[in-house]
Amino acid sequence: MALTLGALAEQIGGKLHNAVPGCEIRSVATLQHATGDDVSFLANKGYRKHLLTTRAGAVILAPDNLHDCPVAAIVTDNPYSAYARAAALLTPRKPKREGIHPAAVIGDDCSIDPAAWVGPHCIIED
Repeated sequence: MALTLGALAEQIGGKLHNAVPGCEIRSVATLQHATGDDVSFLANKGYRKHLLTTRAGAVILAPDNLHDCPVAAIVTDNPYSAYARAAALLTPRKPKREGIHPAAVIGDDCSIDPAAWVGPHCIIED
C-alpha cells in the first residue's frame, strides 16, 4: 500500500518539514536500510548517527532532532508511537482465510466452524 507523505503525516499526527507532500511512501524500514519510498524513525539517541546518512524518503522524529535530518521529516513529540501507526497503515493485515483446503483430510464425524481455516495436508480425525 502507498500513501502520500502529506496523507501519512496527517494520519499519524505529525508535521511535515522539508518535504514534498505528494511524495509516495510505500513501506517502513530502519534508518540504515531505508530507500526513497520508505519511512523510518528516530526515537533512540543511540541510532542518531544513522540519521545523518539515511536515504529514507522521510524520517519520523522529535523536534530536537530535526536540525540533523538530511531528508524529509515528519515531526512529532512521540516518534515511536507515530512510527507504529505508520507501520500499521503501510502494512495492512492479510485477509483472514476461512474454509477447508482441498488437500485437507477431515473425518466424517467432524464439525468444523465455518470461520475456521483448515490448511493443506491437515488431518482431523473423528
